[in-house]
Amino acid sequence: EGAKVDALILLAEGNYDADNPLVYGSPLNETDNPNVTGMRLARDLKHVAATIRADVGARFFHVAMGGFDSHSNQERGFFHSYLLREVSEAVAGFYNEMNQAVSLPGGYGGYETGNLASKVVIVTFSEFGRTIRQNAYSAGPAGTDHATSAPQLVTGGPVLGGQYGAYPDLDNPGSDNDDDLRMTYDFRDFFGTILARWLNVPVADLGPGPGKLLPATPEVDGDGNSYTAFTPIPFLPA
Repeated sequence: EGAKVDALILLAEGNYDADNPLVYGSPLNETDNPNVTGMRLARDLKHVAATIRADVGARFFHVAMGGFDSHSNQERGFFHSYLLREVSEAVAGFYNEMNQAVSLPGGYGGYETGNLASKVVIVTFSEFGRTIRQNAYSAGPAGTDHATSAPQLVTGGPVLGGQYGAYPDLDNPGSDNDDDLRMTYDFRDFFGTILARWLNVPVADLGPGPGKLLPATPEVDGDGNSYTAFTPIPFLPA
């Protein structure tokens, strides 16, 4: 099965190169979509797409990109804007790749060539929320880094699109740290929704509580939040 994956993503010479395009037209190929040129995230997602279409039975894929710990260089040369553009273009390219039927060259068999959008959910997560204001002031560390609240994206055919949660009010920061935006949903509800409604983990196994996947935090924080019950977010159907 490893040979299947290699055959799908390699050029005719048979030498592995991370920059090799898929052997069919794809929005993750730089030759087909110049918007992803030079984007490592798109390159990594290209190999995820190849593995999915090789139908090896894997259910989880994790790719990552760095650079968000930008501090005083956050928007020098539009650096932060480029990072967000890379997320946007790479995720869009991957979704569009899954949301198409493909035609393989002769000699390729055993691959999923149909539209797979209904079988894939794309989830972002990051520790890097942004503070309301600059949270350090000397030239080196200055920036809006490491906040406790942040938006996340969920994309895929089964996803019920829309905004879930309120836009936070810049004039009403969190009580524990006046640099932090108030959250609408706990991260455990976010991941718990995916576990329960996409991966079919029984809600009884989620918890929260001892021996469960999601730990409880019964201590109430300054904003009145605690975590003693799992609440799904309706971006996936029940």
